[in-house]
Amino acid sequence: MPRDIRQSLSKDNQHCPSQTLKGARCKNTHRANLSNIIHSLDSLMSIKPTNFVQCINDLVTATLCSVHQKVARKELQAWGADLSHVCSIRQAPTPPVSPSNYRIVALADWIRTIGHTDNPSQGAAISVSQPAKMSTPTNVPRVFTTIQNFSRYPIQDSRRSVAESLERLLLRPLTKADISSQGHMYVYWQPGNFGHLKIGRSSDVDRRMTEWVAQCKKPLQVYFPSRGDLDGHPDDMLPVNHIQRVEALVHMELKYCRRIENQCPGCAKAHKEWFEIPHRLAVDVVRKWMAWMRTSPYEKRLSGTEAQWVLKDEAKLRLKGVAQPLKSISIAGPTAKSGRPPSGHLAVSGAGDAKSGRRLTI
Repeated sequence: MPRDIRQSLSKDNQHCPSQTLKGARCKNTHRANLSNIIHSLDSLMSIKPTNFVQCINDLVTATLCSVHQKVARKELQAWGADLSHVCSIRQAPTPPVSPSNYRIVALADWIRTIGHTDNPSQGAAISVSQPAKMSTPTNVPRVFTTIQNFSRYPIQDSRRSVAESLERLLLRPLTKADISSQGHMYVYWQPGNFGHLKIGRSSDVDRRMTEWVAQCKKPLQVYFPSRGDLDGHPDDMLPVNHIQRVEALVHMELKYCRRIENQCPGCAKAHKEWFEIPHRLAVDVVRKWMAWMRTSPYEKRLSGTEAQWVLKDEAKLRLKGVAQPLKSISIAGPTAKSGRPPSGHLAVSGAGDAKSGRRLTI
């Protein structure tokens, strides 16, 4: 169920308001009784706890097409335990965020967003009392709603496919900053922003996460590197040379999924390293390029009177294969033959399915 469901149905109540993989509104016919739906949305903030889950189910039936209803109900099932507890804090002005309840607070923010007609960014303040994961400060000041607003990141080479863009970047000699950089990639999300991930690099991930929490005044959950989880790989915690180039390659492969937060509600700055993509796919891309850089594909060569770090000849022989994005990502932009501008989203959220093109609807 999209956050702007009121506006979407006000413009057109004859079609499903969910968004497709391409970022366009679903074309499936589904006639909605707008006045009844608005009444149900308004009641979310005051309905009895025992009726809350049923109300959400009724809204899914009333607003979404059969295809997106299946996706929404699958996600409802995954959030069932949290939904049963969210009623206790949905109207609280300052619910504390902690490692044990950040999912509930995020869900409460989503409910406030669709349950109010006013701007969600002016919602109730939330105090962060403890870190969501890793080492983070405990005296984080209050922030506004955890819900953030994202827009598409402007792409400079939008007529090139992902593979073509990766080839050009791989062949580019390393810069001085690329050469000297060493560290780790990280992937995290801030609860409430379903499907949106921050992907960056740092020489010290613990320190960087502490800095992000202090700066943006919001809890976070780190998906990568993974520590002690079944999904963790032994190499995840090992630093990688030329990590700045690794970051550029990851961002390039995900360029059609990239988003920008123009004004963070916590620090008022713009953040440009957000991506709308399933977290498992993001981690796969990060691991792919970190593993590739560990093969030492660049070497130092003299070019005239200057030395440059360039791609080795044996690496060039494998260039076409290396530059192929993961299968789920290759659909995000134009193909090399078509040369058409990108169609939009690859991303799905949470339990969404990248292959089916369905996007999370709650």
